[in-house]
Amino acid sequence: MGHVVERPRLRSLSEAADQFPPSRNGRPVHVATLTRWITDGVRGREGEHIRLKAKRLPGRWVVTDEAVAEFIDALTKDREVAAC
Repeated sequence: MGHVVERPRLRSLSEAADQFPPSRNGRPVHVATLTRWITDGVRGREGEHIRLKAKRLPGRWVVTDEAVAEFIDALTKDREVAAC
């Protein structure tokens, strides 16, 4: 039998937004915020842009759980370095 390669689950941005805790005033993270994180990124302490990795499908973006975790880890690492 052939080797089965497991592909990462692709999530819509609305699904991925649910993985982030609420932001200001307890409001959920908006899909447009994730789109901005994909296209523009978040400016890091050294001036670089930290972007959420995503795949483009016709008319929409999709992300993996791993990409969301990597993005959060990169933001956390950037902020921890600045705090030292």
